[in-house]
Amino acid sequence: SGIHTIVNDKFCDVVGKKREEIIGNNHCNIWNIAPEEYAKNEFVCMETEAPVIQQAKSFMFEEKVKLGDDIHFLNTYKSPVFDKNHKVIGTVGYARDITDLWNQSTELRLILNYLPLAIMVTDIDENIKVVNTAFCETFATKPELIEGNCVKHWQEEEYSAKVSLLRREEKPIGLNIIFNLINKKG
Repeated sequence: SGIHTIVNDKFCDVVGKKREEIIGNNHCNIWNIAPEEYAKNEFVCMETEAPVIQQAKSFMFEEKVKLGDDIHFLNTYKSPVFDKNHKVIGTVGYARDITDLWNQSTELRLILNYLPLAIMVTDIDENIKVVNTAFCETFATKPELIEGNCVKHWQEEEYSAKVSLLRREEKPIGLNIIFNLINKKG
């Protein structure tokens, strides 16, 4: 039922409450939301508790939570807590507020979508993070079909033929990966 038994100082800061106001309370009281809104499951961590409890293993989630009038995005790691009989009795979690990073990503996407060349942005592991509108138009695809895939997988698939054709026609495709979101290892 979301009763919190232990919290750290950062959690108290995020929800804007003292530890004593949090311990022993449920999500509705902690996040200041009505039970009806909580039941909608829209801006609370309720839906991420279920797989941890049901599958008895750890997960990482991106959660959207409502803090006052603001929406925050959290990277949350949750693990099951077991009793002495190995029965799941709750969860323990760690969350990092990534709202600023999420907003920067949204701004980057807006900027990239105004550029006329097909652009792909990857992370250090060559996972495709963002493709712009021109990219999707050039390769007749949608962001949700490309983003999250590895560049190597993308290059080996149907798009390599399209790149070759565009290059033979000497059309500017701007396919260069413009930068990595994370500094290079080493």
